[in-house]
Amino acid sequence: MNISGYTPNFETLCRAVKSGDAAILDVFNKRLGRSQAALVAVAFDGEEYTFTPLAIMCEDDPYEYLLPPKSDSTGEHEKPEQYDERGDEERPHLP
Repeated sequence: MNISGYTPNFETLCRAVKSGDAAILDVFNKRLGRSQAALVAVAFDGEEYTFTPLAIMCEDDPYEYLLPPKSDSTGEHEKPEQYDERGDEERPHLP
């Protein structure tokens, strides 16, 4: 997976945290049909606040379902024995 497309969001997140303009906000996840915590950048124009979601917070132990890439610099991941080959549309989403 090429993660370079996430660089602008990451840079925005870094600036927001550095300037104190980051927050965790309770948002409604339309895909899951329930509330979820999101990391957001906060902007204030003098009259109203704008919240820009940048990341979803893990609700449980991410080490139970996330694996880092292999250390051989291919960027590939080792697939566990119980790997689910279905596409996103078919795979149940995390609770």
